[in-house]
Amino acid sequence: MKGFMRGVLVISMACGLAACAAPNKKTSSTGYVITTTTQYYKNSPAQPMPPDGTFQAGTSVTIVKKLGNYTLVRAADGTQGYVPTADVARAK
Repeated sequence: MKGFMRGVLVISMACGLAACAAPNKKTSSTGYVITTTTQYYKNSPAQPMPPDGTFQAGTSVTIVKKLGNYTLVRAADGTQGYVPTADVARAK
């Protein structure tokens, strides 16, 4: 049993180190805007639950990270949520 637990620990540590070495998609880029009124999800993109809220077109946001076709953004008031990447653009 002791050997099994040691093996689990070694594998867990290796997986943790691999995750640390993975490319980080966090960008924390400012100067973006929501281009069209769009719904957002707080916990993850495209949840089976209803959206958590709506960002109005023209809302200034900071990109926190990109995840596939969704982008996690944060508005000036602190509201944070995943929106379709197509609905986010550089502010003009």
